[in-house]
Amino acid sequence: MKKRYRLILSLMAIFMVTVAACGGTEPAAPAEPDAAVEEAAEEVVEEAAEEVAEEAVEEDAAEEMEEDAAEEEMAEEAVEEAAEEATGERTQVRWFVGLGAGSDQPMFEPQEQVVADFNASQDEIELVLEIVDADQAYTTLATQIAAGNAPDIVGPVGIRGRDFFRGAWMDLDPYIQGESYDLSDFDPNLVQFYVDQAEGQLGLPFAIFPSYLSYNIELFDEAGIPYPPAEYGAPYTNIDGEEVAWDIAAMRDVALLLTVDANGNDATSADFDAENIVQFGYYEQWTDFRGAATLFGAGSLVADDGTAQVPDHWRDAANWFYDGMWNDVFYPNGAYDASDVIAGNGFEAGNVAMSHTHLWYYGCCVGNIGFDYNFAAMPANASGQATAKMHADTFGILKDASNPDGAWEVLKFFLGDNAETMTTMYGGMPARLSLQDTYFETFAGTVPSGDSVDWQVVVDSMGFADNPNHEAYMPSPQEANDRYNEFWSKLAQEPGLDVDAEIDTLVADLQAIYDAAGAPAEDAAAEEAEEETAEAAPAFVSPTGEPIEVRWFVGLGAGSDQPMFEPQEQVVADFNASQDQIELVLEIVDADQAYSTLATQIAAGNAPAIVGPVGIRGRDFFRGAWLDLGPFIEGENYDLSDFDPNLVQFYVDQAEGQLGLPFAIFPSYLSYNIELFDEAGIPYPPAEYGAPYTNIDGEEVAWDIAAMRDVALLLTVDANGNDATSADFDAENIVQFGYYEQWTDFRGAATLFGPGSLVADDGSAQVPDHWVEAAKWFYDGMWNDVFYPNGAYDASDVIAGNGFEAGNVAMSHTHLWYYGCCVGNIAFDYDFAAMPANATGQATSKMHADTFGILKDAEYPEAAWEVLKFFLGDNAETMTQMYGGMPARLSLQDTYFETFAGTVPSGDSVDWQVVVDSMGFADNPNHEAYMPSPQEANDRYNEFWALLAQEPGLDVDAEIESLVADLQAIYDAAGE
Repeated sequence: MKKRYRLILSLMAIFMVTVAACGGTEPAAPAEPDAAVEEAAEEVVEEAAEEVAEEAVEEDAAEEMEEDAAEEEMAEEAVEEAAEEATGERTQVRWFVGLGAGSDQPMFEPQEQVVADFNASQDEIELVLEIVDADQAYTTLATQIAAGNAPDIVGPVGIRGRDFFRGAWMDLDPYIQGESYDLSDFDPNLVQFYVDQAEGQLGLPFAIFPSYLSYNIELFDEAGIPYPPAEYGAPYTNIDGEEVAWDIAAMRDVALLLTVDANGNDATSADFDAENIVQFGYYEQWTDFRGAATLFGAGSLVADDGTAQVPDHWRDAANWFYDGMWNDVFYPNGAYDASDVIAGNGFEAGNVAMSHTHLWYYGCCVGNIGFDYNFAAMPANASGQATAKMHADTFGILKDASNPDGAWEVLKFFLGDNAETMTTMYGGMPARLSLQDTYFETFAGTVPSGDSVDWQVVVDSMGFADNPNHEAYMPSPQEANDRYNEFWSKLAQEPGLDVDAEIDTLVADLQAIYDAAGAPAEDAAAEEAEEETAEAAPAFVSPTGEPIEVRWFVGLGAGSDQPMFEPQEQVVADFNASQDQIELVLEIVDADQAYSTLATQIAAGNAPAIVGPVGIRGRDFFRGAWLDLGPFIEGENYDLSDFDPNLVQFYVDQAEGQLGLPFAIFPSYLSYNIELFDEAGIPYPPAEYGAPYTNIDGEEVAWDIAAMRDVALLLTVDANGNDATSADFDAENIVQFGYYEQWTDFRGAATLFGPGSLVADDGSAQVPDHWVEAAKWFYDGMWNDVFYPNGAYDASDVIAGNGFEAGNVAMSHTHLWYYGCCVGNIAFDYDFAAMPANATGQATSKMHADTFGILKDAEYPEAAWEVLKFFLGDNAETMTQMYGGMPARLSLQDTYFETFAGTVPSGDSVDWQVVVDSMGFADNPNHEAYMPSPQEANDRYNEFWALLAQEPGLDVDAEIESLVADLQAIYDAAGE
C-alpha cells in the first residue's frame, strides 16, 4: 500500500487507446492531445503536496504521501550521486518525460540515444533521462516539485500539460534576449503562441499539429460546387460564379448545398427532409465546445480578471452551431452524430463534405478513406480573421530547476541542430520552417492520396494558431470541463432551446466552479465536516424518505471521452427508472487525472461506491481498496452459470477475494497469415485447443511451443527466398518472420509459457522458472534461430509499426481489441488458431478484461451491489455494446460476433469460435497484476526486455539474476 497513488498502466499504447477510446469496433476519436490535465487536477496535486510538505491532512494519507515523496527523493539523490561519480566535473540536467509523448517503451531507446548524442556533443553537462508513465507523470512531477526535487527540463508537453503546472515554468525570454537567440526559422505567430501573458515565453516552437479544412472532392463535384480556396485571404468563387469573401457565411452557404437527404434534396430545398439526412455539409471532427468555438476566433472561458465568461464571438459560435443543428440543419445534431451517417469518424466515413481537422488526424485515422479529398483554408470570422486552432508540443524549463543554464543548453540542442531528429522521433510536424518540406515529402507517402493533396495549406495554417489556445488554463478544469461539455451536449440533444439563456446559466455555473476552486483551505475543511455530518444518515432511508445516493466513478478505463457521456447518462436514467430505492449518480473524470482524483477521494473519506469499467492494472493500482463480492454472491446464491468458470476465477485475488465479476473481455489467440502458409505449403495451425497439428511432413504432433517454433522457422524468409532452416539463409536480410508478439511487454510475452508473476507469494522478486525459459526462447528466436524480430527488425519496415497487418509476419499473438482498431489496411486472408501448449501441456491465452468494482469505503455497499447486478445482468448487452468489449456472458456472445464480424475486414470468413474458446485459458495471475512500486519495476523489466532485443551474445541467466536483484531492491524500497 506504500505506492497506492502510483499508476502502472504500462504502455501498450495502442491497447489502451483502443480499449479506452475505440469502443471495440470502430477507431474512435482520439482525445485532444494532452487531454484533461489542467488545473483542477492541480487542486489534487496541491493537496498531495501539502501532505508531503506540511503533514496537514488525514494521518494515513499523509503518511503514505510523505513516504512516497521520501522514497522518490532518496531515489533521486542516488541517481544524482551516481551521476556525479560517473561524470566528474559535469553538471547534471534532469530531463523529465511523461506529460506527452515518450513514455511508451518503444520510445525509450530513441530518447536514450538523444541523451547519448547530447552528452557526446560537449563535456560540461550530463543529461539524465527520467521517463515516467503518462498516467502517473502529473502526480510524480507535482510531488517532485513540492518536495524541492524538481527536474530541470520537461517535455514534450502541450498546452494542457503546461497549464496544469501553472506558475511552475521559467520565462525563457531573458535567455532569448541575452544571447540574441535566432528565431528567424519560426513563424512569428507560432513563437507568440507559446507566450503566456502573465508568465512570459514558456516555450519555443517544436512539434505542431495545425488544423484546417478538409473537404470531400467527390461530394463537391457531384453537386457542381466550386472547391473552397487553399490560400488564406483568397476569395471564394461561389456556385453562381461570384467572387465572395471566404468567411463563415460563405462556408455556411456551401454547407447548406452539400447537406443532402435520402431523396437527393439539399438543405436549401423546400422538399428537404431533415429527418432523413444522409450527408452533412460541415463537421467539427473530434473536439469540444472550446475547440469548435475557435471557428469564430480564439478565446477563453476565463476572463482577464479570472472570472467566468463566454466571449461574445463564442456566444455567436454557440448560436451558429445550434442553428446549424436544428434550423439550417447542415451540421449533425447529437442523434445524427451517433448514427451511421457519421459512423464514429465523420470525414473518413464519406458523408461529410467539409470537416475541421488537425494534422494528427491524417497520421492516425484515415486508413479507410475511400474518396478523393483536399485541404482548404479556414474561413474568416465577421472581423475578417481566420483561426486555425492548434495542438502543439514543446519543452519547458522549471523555475525550480537546479541547473537552468544547463537546461537552456539542452533546450537549444533539442530545438536546434537536433530538431529534425526530435520531431521525427515524436512524429510531429517540425515548427522549424527549414525542415517542413522534407517532413511533408515523407509524411505524404504515409497518407492515402497524400501525394495529391495541398500540404501547403497545413503550413500556412500554423500562422493562424489560436492564442489564447482552446486548451489553455481554467480553474478547477475537470469540473469546468464537465460543465461546458454538458452545455455542448445539450445544444446537440435538445431543439427549442434559448441558447443565450443557456449560456448565461453556463457562465453562472462556471463562476461558481471558479469560486470554489479559490476557496480557502479552512472553508474546504468546514465543507468536508458538513459532508461527514450529512453522510451519517442511516443506510437506505434518508430523513426525508428519498432514495439514497450511489456514486458511479468512470475514468479508470473506457467512458471518459465525450461521446460516451450521453450513453452512460442513459444507463443512469434506465437504472433510476427501474426502481425507487437508489439514485445512481454518474461521476466522469478524464482518464489522465482519474487515478489521482480517485486516490484523493479515498484518502479524504469521500470515496464513490462503484468504479468502472476498470481492468486489472487499474484495479491493482488501488490494491486493498476493493470490497470482496464473495459474501454478496454467496448470500443470495447469485447465478454465475452464464459465465465461464475460469473467467469468474480470473477476477479472484488470492489475498483480497472476488474483486469483480466477468463483464467485457478481450482474449488473445494466434492470428496467422493464410497466404504465407499457402505460399510455403505449410498446414495451418489448429483452431481447437487440445487438437493435434499435422506438420509439413504429414505427421500428427502436439500443437505446442516446439511445434510452433518449427513452423515459425519455415515461415521466416530472407530476401532470396530462403527460410530459416536453410544453410543459405541470410539473417541480415530477413523480409518475413514466423512469429511475433504484437504490442506487449516481457510479462505479456512470457505468458506464452504459462501464467506467472514477477512477485513471489512471499512478496519477494522472482522470475518464475517457466518465464526464465520464455526469456531464453525469445532470445534464441531473435539471435540464433532468428524466427522472431530483434530490436532492429522490430523498428524496421519489415514490421512497419504493425507487424501482422503489414503482411510480413506469419503468426502473431494478438488480442480481440486488435481487430477492433488496427487491421483496417490488412490486405491478405487470415484466420485464428489456438495458442500452443507449454511443456506441461497447458495453453495460456493472456487476457485483457474489464469489470466494475465496489470500494470498501462505499457508504452503501448493498446499494452498490444492486447497481453492479444491473450493469452485469439484464443490462449487460447494452453495457458491453456501449464500451465495445466482447461480453463475458456466454448467452450474448453469438449475437456479439454476428455484429462484430461485419466490422472487421474478412470478418465473415474467420473462426471467431477460437476467440470464445480462448477465454477459458486466461492467465491467472494476470500479466498486468500488482507489483510493488510498479513504475520503477515496469521500467526495470522493460529495460531487460529491450536488452534482449538489442544485444546479441548476452548471458541471459546472468541478466535475469541481475533483474531479480534490481526488482528486489525496488520492492524493498517500496516497503520502507
